[in-house]
Amino acid sequence: MTSKGKYYVTSKGDNWIIVNEKTLRSKKIGRKGAKGRNYFDEAMAEAKRRNKDGKKPRYVP
Repeated sequence: MTSKGKYYVTSKGDNWIIVNEKTLRSKKIGRKGAKGRNYFDEAMAEAKRRNKDGKKPRYVP
């Protein structure tokens, strides 16, 4: 695990994935070792975004 909160980043096979700690649902972000793109940083940013506190309240007219 490489992130604090409900979502964390891990690798499965040759891919970086984000995993929901409670439901264990995962989303593939990208391939490990891809040239020209750092998918690990993208996965960490996405996990941080999903773990962010203080979500916007839903607009109700």
